[in-house]
Amino acid sequence: MTALSLQAMWVAAVGAARAAVPCLPTQPLRLFSKYYGNALRKRLPLSPKRARKGYYKGNGCRSEGRHTSKGGFVVDKNRLLELVVPDLQGFKLKPYVSRATEKSSFPVARALFAEGPKQP
Repeated sequence: MTALSLQAMWVAAVGAARAAVPCLPTQPLRLFSKYYGNALRKRLPLSPKRARKGYYKGNGCRSEGRHTSKGGFVVDKNRLLELVVPDLQGFKLKPYVSRATEKSSFPVARALFAEGPKQP
């Protein structure tokens, strides 16, 4: 292909795009994305693929054990997540809590930690 035929193909493509999208003569036609080059990267969330060497994002969870030298994983039972659920017998749950509700005194985390884990 010659340069002239490539230019003719480009002019035809631009003309077809202008006919398909009506725009004012003062507005430039965008054939591609409005974000070019590095401007697009700044709008995307940061991930380890786009960051520099040594960046580790993680996934927001905590370690519940340790890795061994042989490649295994040892679970530490003291680090496991323990959900403390109150007794719900005869309790009617509601999906909304009003801001006018008075604060009630529940045991804080230190008091629960001092008691120790519940035995099943």
